[in-house]
Amino acid sequence: MQEVSALCTRVVYLLDGNLRSISLASNWSIGGTIKARVRCETIDTLLTQIRQLSPDIRPERIDQGENIFDIVLDCSSDMRGELSALLVTNGELLSFQSETLSLEKRVLKLLSEKEK
Repeated sequence: MQEVSALCTRVVYLLDGNLRSISLASNWSIGGTIKARVRCETIDTLLTQIRQLSPDIRPERIDQGENIFDIVLDCSSDMRGELSALLVTNGELLSFQSETLSLEKRVLKLLSEKEK
């Protein structure tokens, strides 16, 4: 699939006996997952600011105690810079992990969205 992502802008697939295609170029912004651990006193304010970046972002908050929170969210790759800056300026960033979706996972996510 690395060759496909390097050379192609469309993927063709069969669904219920019908040939379909997906434009990868227009959907390239499908990114991945960010997992961050932050220390802050006003986590609700931080989560509100994250949601204001995009209505599609739905952060999950996991309380670790002592004002330490794990934040997990899916976002497009072009928003990672803004998100990391927001996390740094609104708390003490303890850890940050970014996972990119592979081409296979991007195609599967696009297919599941098209079926809805």
